[in-house]
Formats: sequence, C-alpha cells, structure tokens
Amino acid sequence: MIKQFIIISVILVAGISRVCGQQLSNSGQDFWVAYGHHQFFEAGNTNGQEMVLYLSTDDKPANVTVSINGTSWKKTYKVPANSALATDYMPKSGVSDARLYTPPVSFGGTGSEGIFNRGIHIESDVPIVAYAHIFGLQSSGATMLLPVETWGFNYTSLNFTQRFNTDCFSWLHVIAAHDNTRIEITTTVPTRGGRTAGEKFNVVLNKGQVYQMLGSGTSVPVGSGYDVSGSTIKVVPNDEGKCFPVAAFSGSSRTQMSMGNCTPLGGDNFIQQLFPAQAWGKRYLTAPFSLSQDATVSMPCYYRVLVEDPATEVRINGALLPGLTPGRYYQFASSSADYITANKPIMVAQYMPSTGCNGSVVGDEEMIYLSPVEQAIKKVVFFRTTNTKIEVNYLTLIIPTQGLLSLRIDGSATYDHSYPHPALPGYSVVVKRWKAAQAQVKVESDSAFTAVTYGQGGTESYGYNAGTLMNNLRGKGEVKNQYSEAPGASSYTCRNTPFFPSVFISIKPTVLRWAFSEGGAMSPATDVVEVSPEPVDSQRVNNLWYYQYTLKQPVAYTDTGNKILPVYYTHPSLESCNHTEVVNIPVVVKPAVKAGFSYSNSPAAQTYTGCRLDTLYFTPLTPASRYRWSFSAAIADTLWQEAPKKLYAAAGNYQVRMQGIMPDGCVADTTIAIQVYPAPVADFSLSASAVCEQSQVSASSAASYGGPASFQSYYWSSGDGRVIDNNNKAPGIRYDHHGIYMVKHVARISETCISDTVTHVVQVYARPVAAFSFPGGCLDASGEVRFTNTSSVADAQPMTYLWNFGDAGSGAANSSTLQHPVHRYTDYKEYTLVLKATTSEGCVHDTTVKASFALRPIMNFDAIPGICGNRTDVLIDKARVTNGVPGSGFYKGPGTGSDGHFNAKQAGAGTQRVWYIYETSGDCKDSISQTIAVLPQPKAGFTVTQEGVCEGVAHTFTDASEESGAVITAHNWLFGDGTVAWETSPVKQYLRPGTYSVRLVVTDASGCISDTTQKTVVLYPKPVVDAGPVRVGKEGTTVTLAGSINDVTAALRWTPATGLSSDAILHPVALVEKDITYTLTATSLYNCQSFDTTSVKVSRLLEIPNVFSPNGDGINDTWMIKNITDYSRVIVQVFNRYGVRVWESAGAGRSWDGNYNQKILPAGTYYYVINLNNGSKPLTGSVTIIR
Repeated sequence: MIKQFIIISVILVAGISRVCGQQLSNSGQDFWVAYGHHQFFEAGNTNGQEMVLYLSTDDKPANVTVSINGTSWKKTYKVPANSALATDYMPKSGVSDARLYTPPVSFGGTGSEGIFNRGIHIESDVPIVAYAHIFGLQSSGATMLLPVETWGFNYTSLNFTQRFNTDCFSWLHVIAAHDNTRIEITTTVPTRGGRTAGEKFNVVLNKGQVYQMLGSGTSVPVGSGYDVSGSTIKVVPNDEGKCFPVAAFSGSSRTQMSMGNCTPLGGDNFIQQLFPAQAWGKRYLTAPFSLSQDATVSMPCYYRVLVEDPATEVRINGALLPGLTPGRYYQFASSSADYITANKPIMVAQYMPSTGCNGSVVGDEEMIYLSPVEQAIKKVVFFRTTNTKIEVNYLTLIIPTQGLLSLRIDGSATYDHSYPHPALPGYSVVVKRWKAAQAQVKVESDSAFTAVTYGQGGTESYGYNAGTLMNNLRGKGEVKNQYSEAPGASSYTCRNTPFFPSVFISIKPTVLRWAFSEGGAMSPATDVVEVSPEPVDSQRVNNLWYYQYTLKQPVAYTDTGNKILPVYYTHPSLESCNHTEVVNIPVVVKPAVKAGFSYSNSPAAQTYTGCRLDTLYFTPLTPASRYRWSFSAAIADTLWQEAPKKLYAAAGNYQVRMQGIMPDGCVADTTIAIQVYPAPVADFSLSASAVCEQSQVSASSAASYGGPASFQSYYWSSGDGRVIDNNNKAPGIRYDHHGIYMVKHVARISETCISDTVTHVVQVYARPVAAFSFPGGCLDASGEVRFTNTSSVADAQPMTYLWNFGDAGSGAANSSTLQHPVHRYTDYKEYTLVLKATTSEGCVHDTTVKASFALRPIMNFDAIPGICGNRTDVLIDKARVTNGVPGSGFYKGPGTGSDGHFNAKQAGAGTQRVWYIYETSGDCKDSISQTIAVLPQPKAGFTVTQEGVCEGVAHTFTDASEESGAVITAHNWLFGDGTVAWETSPVKQYLRPGTYSVRLVVTDASGCISDTTQKTVVLYPKPVVDAGPVRVGKEGTTVTLAGSINDVTAALRWTPATGLSSDAILHPVALVEKDITYTLTATSLYNCQSFDTTSVKVSRLLEIPNVFSPNGDGINDTWMIKNITDYSRVIVQVFNRYGVRVWESAGAGRSWDGNYNQKILPAGTYYYVINLNNGSKPLTGSVTIIR
C-alpha cells in the first residue's frame, strides 16, 4: 500500500555561514518555526502530512533539542560532526498536535486564524543553520530559518497571487520568543476570520505562541483568494513599555503560477521566513533558475520587489520600475540575470512558475527570498534532498569574478555552468547541478556571494536561500580585545578577557544603551546608557555611511560560548517600537587560558620564608607574549615584566595577580594571596645575670617569627671576643676571668631575614685563692699551732673564712671564722686542715693541708689482695703508725706512688714488693714492706660488619676479645645511645640517624677487667620523599608534579619517565596522555634510598546516555554515565517534568535504576543536572525511560 503524505522537514547545519565571529547570519543556536496552514489540513483532505527535521552538522557535533510549545513533546538528538539524521515526525493529532489549524467558522472554529500555542522550538549547543521543507503529494515548499538574534520589529508580508482551490489561502504568521509580546498587524485584504481590508489590530503573544492570519477566499475566479502581500507586522510597546523582536513567515496553503497563456499543471504550498526590515538591502543581483534537463538553459521567472516607503525608486538594470501595487510591491518577469537597485531598502522574492509554464521537463512552483549584495556571505552549508519525487538538485550562485579562483563546492573547483553577470561587470553566475540525493553541500570562497538552492521533480519542487548574512544594515557591531596585538576587530574573545565593544550605526542616535544585563554572564553586568553620544569614527561600507561608537571602558564575559550582546539605539526617525532598534553583536567566547605562577624567596632553591626582609621572586607557569603583574590594590604597584621580583615595604596579606597576555589579547588571569610576615624578633634569657669566674651561664633564645620558615641559625657574642654562630639556640657560655660582659644575640631566618640585635649584661666576679701557713717542727709543750691566713681575691671583694682543723675530738674548737686562728692539738697524729674563703658575692675557694708531728713510729702493714694488671690507681696505704707519733711517711716500690697509690699496669704482672717509709718530725725513720700479686688483664676487642649503614639496617658486632690466663666471663657493651648489652656478639638496631661510639669492656674469671676498646659507627638517615598529590588534567594538557624531599643533596629519579619534562627534578611537567603512576626515588649521598608514588589521571568528558530501559532484561537496565568515576565530588540530580527531584547521587559510584523511593517511575523524559564541583558549569539535559 502506498501512503501519500506531506512532510515538513527542517535541515540544521552546524557552524556555517558566519564569516567571522562578529557577523549575524542564518547561523545560530535558537530557532522557532510553526506548522503553517496547508490545504491537506482542511475537511475532505487526508491529513496525511508529516513534519520531520533533518539535523546536519559541519565540523562540530551538535546536541539538538526539538520541542513543541504547550505540550510535553520533546526530543533530543546527538548529531556527529559532518553527518545528518532525520528526527521523529511531528505530532499531527491528539494533545501534541503541532498544526496551526481550526475548523472553518461555519463549523464552530476560527478558520485557522488566531493564536496557537504550538510554536516549534529548535535549540542546539553549537551554532547551526535550519531550513524548513514542507512536501507531500504534488506539493512542496521550503524556507531558510533565521535564529532569534536576527529577528526584528517590523515586517511586511510578501506572498503571491492566490489561485488553486477554495480550501487554499494566502497566509502569514508571527512567533514570539518572549512573554507579553505585543504586535500590531495591518491587513491589506479581508481575512478568513472576518477582518476587513485596512484593519489595524493588536495581538499579545507569550513565548512559543503563534498568531496566524489567512486571506479570505474570493468567488471569481473559482478557487482564488486574496493575496496578503503588503500586510504589515509591527512590534509595539506592551503594558510595561517593553518591546520584543518576533519572527514572521509568509506562505500559501497551495497555489498555482501561470506565465503568459500557459495552463499550469501543478500547485505547490509556499513557506518563507520574512527578512526583518533592518536586514533589507538596496542592491540585488538575480539569476534565473535552470531547466531541469539542462543547467545552461534559463527558466523564465517572476520577481516581486517589496518597498517599505512607496516613494522608493526601484531600478532594474538602471531603468526605473513602474507599476507599484497596493501591496507595496513591483512585479516583473525575466529569464535573464538582472541587477536591481533602489534608493531605499527593499526586499526581493524570486518565483518559479508552475509545470507547463516554466519550460522545464519537471519542476513546479516555488518562492525564494533573495539576499541583497550587502548580506553576501563567504561560506554556506546546506542540505539537498529528494523529497518528494525530486529528480535533480541545483545551486545558483552569484559571486565577484575574482572569487571564482577560490570557489569550492564540496571541495571541488568544478561546476556545470558559469557566465559573466550581464548587468554588473565584475560578477559571475555559477550553476551546479546534481542528480537528486539526500546529501550535504559545503560552498566557500574568499569572496562573498549570494546563492539559492532548489530541486525539481514531477510537478514538484523546493527551494530556499542557501545561506546569508543577516546583519542589521542600519547598524552592525564588533569587539576588540583590550590587549590584542593584531590590527582590526577581534574574531573572538576569551573568558574574563577585557574587550571594547563597538557599534556602527547609519544614524546618530539620541540614546545608546549597551545592554550588558541581556548579554549573558558579563562583568560588569549593568547596562550603560549614553545620551547624545559622540561617535569616535565614521566610515563607508557597501555604499552606506556608518558612525562608530565604542564603549569607553572594557567589559568581559565570565563564561564561554557563542554570545549575543544587544546594543539598543534610539532616534525619533526610527519607525520601530519606541523609536528604538537593536544591534546584536555576536561574540564568540573561548575558554580562558589556564594561568599559574610560582613564587619563592630564593630563585635558586625555590624556598619561601614569607619574611618582609626577603625579596619575592615570581615565575609565570603560563606561556604568554607579555605579562602584567599587580602586587597589591595600588595602581602604581603594577609591572609589565615576565619574571619580576618584589620586596614589600610592610608586612601584610597581598593579593598578587598575574595576567598572561596572549597575542590575540586573551588573558590568562590568576590571583594568589601571599602573606608577608614581619621580620623576626630576637630575645633571650640567661640562667644568671651575675656569676663567679670559672662558671658557665646558660643562654636560651626566645626569638619569635610568625612566618612559615624556621630559624636557620643563631648568633651569640659572649662579650669577651668569642662568637657562636650556629643552630644552637641555648648555648652555655663559660667565663674564666672576672669582669662585666655584654652578651649579644641575633636570630636568622635567611641571609637577609635577620632580627635586630638584643643585648643582656653579665657580671663575673673573681674567685678567692685560699692559702695559709703554720710553723714546722715538733710541737711545744702546749700543743698550740698558730695559723697565718694568706688568702687573696683579684677584685678586692670582702671575704669571710671558715677553718676546719681536722681535730674532731676538740669539739667546737675544731672550727673557726677568724682570719688568723690558733688551735691546740692533744694527739700526735696526722690532721687534715681545711680553709674555706668566701667573697661577699658568694664566690668560694678552699684548700686542704695534712699536718702531723714527729714521734718514734710503730707501724703495721696489712696484707694486700691480688690486683688486676690494668689497675692504674689502687690505694694500698695499709701501713699504719699505731702510736700516733707525728711525722710523715711515703710508699715506694714498682708502680707505687709515695702516697700509697699503686699502678699495677706500670708495675707489671707477677709478685711485687712495696715499702712504707715513715719519718717523724724529729727525723725518726722506719719502714715496713708487703707483697702484691699483679694478675694478668684480658684484652677487649670486637669487629663490626659495616661501620656505616642506612636507617632501618642493624649493626652486627662480633666479639674478638683475648683471654689472659682466665676465661672471660662477662661482656659489657655500651652503644653510645644510652643502651647496653651483655651478650657476646650482639646485633644493634639504632632508632635515630647519627654517629655512635661503641665501647666494650670484658671481665675474666679472676675478676680482672679489660681496658675499654672503642669503635665509631654511623647510622645514615634515609631521605624523606613525597611524590605529591594525584594530578588530574585534560588529555593533551600538562600538569606539574609536586614532589618534595627533606634532603636537597639527594639524587632524584622519576619512573617511568614517560611524558615527563625531566625525570631528575622535584617538579617535572607531565603530559596528560593516559592514567599513569609515577614513582619518585631519592638516593642520598650515603646511597640511602626512599621512594613514594603518585598518579596523573586523564580528566575525561562525561558520556551521558539519553535513554535507558529498566525492564529487568539485563540490557540498559540502569542509567550509567561513562567516565563519571573521574569526578569524585560529582553530584547528579534527576527531576521529572514538574521539577520534582526523583533521584540524587553524591560521588561517582552509583547508577540510576529508574525508581523513585523504591517505586517504579513511568516511562517518559526526565531532566538531569550534573555538578562536577570542579569549577565548571553544571551539565544539564534529558534522559528518557523506555519501558
């Protein structure tokens, strides 16, 4: 079964037709279209029409959403780059019926006239172009669509003679993109809904609403109707005094077009989006359509020239056109290329006659609005189609002749036919013919051209403008990046980059309003209004004189994308709403360049002390052509320098801003808060402010510093010429001489960050020298001894004395505080005499003297036990004078001191004899001897496996001691860290790096102890290394690894070295190519190693499915977002169409099963918001549940 149907198709093409970043064209991201009236809607017809959208991209992929206002119908399509797809058919019945149709008035309807809530909205995330194509059984028509930013405030309908059937009408309709949009329509003819010719009426539309007006039918001839050409649409102020631009379309349900006495065989519907009055030009070049069978043979065509002012003079090839109709248009036929000019703006339409009247084998009626020369374009992409029954596709293009050299059609310089334009030398006409196909076409040249494309089939045809600029010819705009080094306007700007907007207006406005509040995310976002502004320049463009107005202060966008910056200008001569028109400046805003810089107080060591006395050195991490640095809020504190240095005059918190200026004027901007701390403050305390000589004073630094660095050294001056300059913050200072000393102290953070000097005084007093004498010889009969005190003190301090006569039996008389005392001795024995001298400041010295008296001695010498051969000082004074006779004795023998101290090591092993000789004060002498057995001494010794080891490795000690006559029975190890061991050959694990003196003493079975043997061992520290945090970056970008180490002498090695700028530095730059783990190994000068790892991860874009089917079949049962695990802080929220949140996930580990509170949600479209929490904008879109 063959179904006959009508399809309305919209062809969307991404990223074309915009010659540069500051021209308006048919390229955009926001379009509206409506399902205008067609014959097949009416009673008695099949309602077989369909509406489909063809989505086609150029060099960028597009995400396109199509929705029908007032319904829940919405579809989202992902279109890869350089490809095309067809959407679902638009609904034609039920609650989502998109048709602009109601029954005739006689059947209780409005006759399809009035307000409809069914605007069709097309939204894309990248610039696209759109064409609408209505086609069906022997009926076809097409139009180019215009984005919202090109809409205007004044339109005049341009249709054609209406003649086909009683259910066909000439029509116009208007679409609003804002709520409370008020329009004024003036109809030139009676309407189907009952309005009279010349009637003026107002309509208020909300966003997405459409007002459609149909010309009434006439009775003669049968099937004829009124042509609504010349009817006007004007935006007027609403009840708030505001005006909003609208879109307007002209067309026909179906009509025929004869030429001469021919009989038309077909009939086609028309649809064209009207050009707003501000886009009309004064110069048009035309070229006839070609016959379907031969590109070189021209078809006779009709033309209509629409004027806004009836007084406009219109010429064709220089000759004045006569015959202005009541619809304010001229109509003529031509089969040649012509040149139409006017002294005021005009609009031109070209018409293809009906089959049987156009000379072509196939092809039928079509209406196309032409672009003026002033709106010529350098690049277009359009879609050619086979719908419906189309056999051939054509492109007719008019271009400056020199542009033929660079003209490329789908990359080829060939075409089917070309000829010089006969009415304007220097221009040529190019014709390209294809066998019909569903295909994209790209056309570009270095010269701007105008073009139409069309297709022909059996009683079928379609055609539309192939692409055009859509600038406001009364005004245009551009931007210039503030720091751009290139001449002329900037084709784009970047986020947070300052730029100056300019508008060029053909009149001098009385008021100019820069509408930053409507331009998107801007800084500042407040409108600037200039009253009676003065132009900064003027110039002639395309024979039009423009005045240039440039904003005095720069502005910037705070986000990215394709923006529209409106600038409103007012003048009493303007007939538009409130005498005001708008220049929409297209602005391409690219992402800002990633900015960063480092800073330190030492360009070599890259250290940061934060001290006000240390110079800060700044290094940009962002390549740029020049740099602007601001070190504080002060304007004067700004430098244009690549790597500046700064010494702040005062401590404080400073916002340091670096702006890296690119050649295109884009700014890589970043600000870092830097704390500058006051210089360190020195102070210290002393354990005492006054001491005696030969004493030590303990100093303790109390220096303070608020910054992040620690003190590197302390300077101490003792006041007697000695200087201590090291990292000892609490030294001991010994004073050996009396006097007054100034102790000075300075604390250092760095070589330049030094405290002031602080001073304390130390008083050092002299110590006394205690001394006395007494008479020698025998005592007299009284037994008294008179002592003479000869004590002295160098600084003449007063002294006191304390005597001890060594005669405890004398009771209280044994001590005295006299300077020269007398003491009576009653026993004849040796006495210990002590004199202690004390100064007034507490300095003390004492002296001890032994005294005895001469009597005949009676002696005894006790036995002496054996002594080990290593003993050097054993007291063997076992000899005694038993009768207490005064005198003196001494010891004598091998290794024996006169005072009875025996040195066994000196005497040697074996049996030694020792004598005690005593002589009284009366020269009485006697002696007595005793033997001493000197025992041999063991010899301690040991070895160590390795004297220097790294932290974490133990030292192994092996006993190598030698026995000397007796078995070694004990080992005493002292490891130098406060620990000991008793085993023969111990293993020692030191806990802290350092140098240790290891000692061993052994004892044998006879009790002899060896000399101490000693060796030095070292525990080397391992370097402390940190590979730094995980870095995440976009693929193809770079990140800097943030390694750190406590030992700057250690050798570094990153492994693997893949993607690193260097494998031997702490902070290499890594190229982000894939997820990779790096290991940082540090080797100290002593070959001690440590390592740590970190990772570099690729920040991948999310791949968000737009549909899933949670029906339990194991296929697409959950909504899983690819690459979401790369964003640990992500928050995903899903809402239904009423704004109710039905699911939320924080973190990257969950997927949605299509349930809400464990209840199954119905099939339908839901809307998500994904916040990556990484500084980027939230991602939004829709996902459909299919059950």
